[in-house]
Amino acid sequence: MKDLFYSDRRRTGEKRYLFSGVSVRSWNNVFEHQPVNQRTLNRFRAANAFYMQQTGIDLLHEFAEKLAKSLKDAYLGTNLKRRMDSIMVDNGARKLSRLQLAHVVIKNMLMVLDENKIAIPENLQHYIEDFDENKVTYHSHTPAAAKLQTAFQDACAVRDLIPGTLNDCEEAQMLIRFVSEQVNTNTDGSFHSVRDGKELNSTVLNNPVEPESTFRKKAGENHQGYVGNFAETVDLDTNRKIIDSFDFQPNIYSDSKFAKDEIQKMAEEGDETTLVADGAYISVDNINEAAEHGIQLVGTAMTGKETPDLTADFEIDEETKTVTCPNGKTADRVTYYEKTDSWNISFHKETTCKDCPFAATGRCPMKNHKRVRSGTISQKKIQRAHLQRTMKSEEAIANYRFRNGVEAIPNQLRRNQKIDTLPFRG
Repeated sequence: MKDLFYSDRRRTGEKRYLFSGVSVRSWNNVFEHQPVNQRTLNRFRAANAFYMQQTGIDLLHEFAEKLAKSLKDAYLGTNLKRRMDSIMVDNGARKLSRLQLAHVVIKNMLMVLDENKIAIPENLQHYIEDFDENKVTYHSHTPAAAKLQTAFQDACAVRDLIPGTLNDCEEAQMLIRFVSEQVNTNTDGSFHSVRDGKELNSTVLNNPVEPESTFRKKAGENHQGYVGNFAETVDLDTNRKIIDSFDFQPNIYSDSKFAKDEIQKMAEEGDETTLVADGAYISVDNINEAAEHGIQLVGTAMTGKETPDLTADFEIDEETKTVTCPNGKTADRVTYYEKTDSWNISFHKETTCKDCPFAATGRCPMKNHKRVRSGTISQKKIQRAHLQRTMKSEEAIANYRFRNGVEAIPNQLRRNQKIDTLPFRG
């Protein structure tokens, strides 16, 4: 507020209240206490981030969820239903090539060494010059592979210059991490070769400004940053809604993991409200885990290849180790694989499968061979096929429409709140 409503003291020589034109000589003449301004919020965020790094506890997150729970208890009734969705959040940092990333981490570390009066070899001093990155990246005719190898060799050389007293500084940590992820080294730690880009995974450092952000490809698009997840509780009688749970993770954190976390959180709170989510959250394991806590996890779709419908009608008897097909025939050969908790089964075509209406119409989910029909069956496959059937019911269509209502939240965050261009994360 102070920054918004006061003119620049360096120009005027005094504080001037802009919207009223009243000049004041002392801040205390207008406000009894120092008001909240941008610096106050920045310091609060920094203190909260430091506390979270030390303890792993996000106080702001806990406060927001407790406040939401209090509002939910006060304003929502008892006929409740929950829905969940996620949003990919850009890290807001510059997208760096491997060569540009090498220059950034080397320059940052060399500047720290220079500040600490540590001698920098002459062949590395150009990194701390202005526009050196552009000169090397865009204005040099050296082949790209040679430039990359030179930069990575220099990264190893700068790493060896770091004294023990600076090992814990952020710039040193970023450089050491970069070398460990991007460079193949000899047994003595010296440079050997540039690591093939195909060997790099999604968690490699992509910008030292956002060291925790990760890379992920989703729906055909490349994303570099984080993923936010939120759950909304809806009062079906009054249509009142409250977002009462949220999480924020590197973007390689899957929706299925978010579902497990939300189920665990609901179980700890004793919440047995039905939770509706899209197919990315749904798996047989998640549904079963939710059921153990009295929670109904409902999916509007399922990811992956569709399971043949007739798989739902197979029956597995684990005591007698027999498998019965939808036509009521027992498999002629059954082998159980404990590692995958599945059964490999086969039926003789000339005897067991003779006159089978499903085989004759091509609906049998077993593979057709010369003498037998065979395949793999498991309780998970059977349950998945049952779930696919329920998703075609009128109730499933109603759940699909209900879940679509949560799509407004990521749209609001992206279009109005500009979440992809926020100056801070967390």
